[in-house]
Amino acid sequence: MIASGCAQPFDHSFEGEDGPLGCDLPTPCEVVSLPEMSLELEPRSAAECMYDVLVSGEAAHLRMEFITTSESYYDLYIRGDEPPVYVSTRCEYDGPCQEPDAWRCTLDAPEQLDCSNPDGSEDGSARVCGGMVNWCNSMSMIEPTCP
Repeated sequence: MIASGCAQPFDHSFEGEDGPLGCDLPTPCEVVSLPEMSLELEPRSAAECMYDVLVSGEAAHLRMEFITTSESYYDLYIRGDEPPVYVSTRCEYDGPCQEPDAWRCTLDAPEQLDCSNPDGSEDGSARVCGGMVNWCNSMSMIEPTCP
């Protein structure tokens, strides 16, 4: 299934066959937000959940948003042994959206993504930080289709 364009208002639910990618993957974690000028994802519980999903290797759809003067949405579709699909969609603030861009992503090992102990001091449960694009050690652009 090929991605369709965004409609205003942008529905970023991507659930079931009605989503632009129609991947119908479980979404075990709530959407995380990437605050401006920070690598810490909010809420922290969702960043911990995402780390757990990456460790488990289970099929999942992980979602992230970054909202400043525009709205950016990032999705990671994980299914099976093939590389996940990373999708980036940018929308004008309260305006139209661009067509999503998609890449096959080779993820870093989960232990390399754990940012709970950045300086040797324990800082809570294992979790991911930063943008999803930074979780990938290599990427190749593809048509935005399901994994």
